[in-house]
Amino acid sequence: MDVIERVHIAPLGYEYDRIVLPILNQKADRAILIDYRNDEQRPPYHEQVRDDLRDANVTVENREADIFSLHDSIGTVARLIRENSRHQVYVNLASGSKVMAIGGMIGCMAEGATPYYVRAEEYKFDGQEPLSRGIKETFALPAYPVEQPTSEHIQILRALRDNGPLSKGELIDLGQHESLPFVEKSETDSRRGKYRTLEARVTDPLEQRGYVTLETVGRRTLVEITESGQSHLQAFEYMIEVNETP
Repeated sequence: MDVIERVHIAPLGYEYDRIVLPILNQKADRAILIDYRNDEQRPPYHEQVRDDLRDANVTVENREADIFSLHDSIGTVARLIRENSRHQVYVNLASGSKVMAIGGMIGCMAEGATPYYVRAEEYKFDGQEPLSRGIKETFALPAYPVEQPTSEHIQILRALRDNGPLSKGELIDLGQHESLPFVEKSETDSRRGKYRTLEARVTDPLEQRGYVTLETVGRRTLVEITESGQSHLQAFEYMIEVNETP
């Protein structure tokens, strides 16, 4: 029988109490701490955070993310929530950057976790670290559901990023090989019909959102991912990565 755990996700910013105390007060079973990617000047008390949580019998896991990148923040948090979807997942929005807080909230709205904010007892502005001491209250925030992109669109964007630009014909071949819905649910078996379905379900919506561009070269139409499409993929690639995990 699977045990439902209380899992807290918290970025490691310039805080100590606002990370550790909510985890201990809410009797979390596991803490997933998100550290800044490639940061060579991590505060020394980050290790104290980990040590004190382990001393309280909390299982500690470490992940890395660029907490100043919105799309990497969304993708990292949302991926962790989905990986732990059978557990009770809480996300601390107070302990990292403002960008990470926004990304964490969007991740919660996309995947259905509980975001919370921690109000400090005292804030310090004297150049010392951590930036606050004690906690006055911890309160959940409403996370309204948001519409996720389709996994079909994310798979197409990944193919364009890794192998693009691709022609519409090559995207149809990809759809057949990967059994994507625009092929599997097509009402026609004709090649021309598959082109119409690809355009209606995939390339037209992605072009309208600014995620791809279409260029006619001879008799072929080439589809290329845009910078906006790259960012969108970075935020939501977890949707297919988690499903691909054995």
